[in-house]
Amino acid sequence: TSIKTSNTKRVQTEHYLGGDIGTKLVDGVKCHHLSFESTGADWQIWIQADANPVPRRFVITYVTLPEKPELL
Repeated sequence: TSIKTSNTKRVQTEHYLGGDIGTKLVDGVKCHHLSFESTGADWQIWIQADANPVPRRFVITYVTLPEKPELL
């Protein structure tokens, strides 16, 4: 599987498409917001944007299920 990148910070392989959405605040903490789409589920992660880059939020959306449930 090859990975393609561009100036818009998007990554695509045979199995998923994703990219950097930008920086957002999570509970008052500046975070990098990354979003990915794959077969059956989309997921997003917010990673703290400082010297301690820990995940602050993670969301999975099951796009093929009725009502598209989310797991936080």
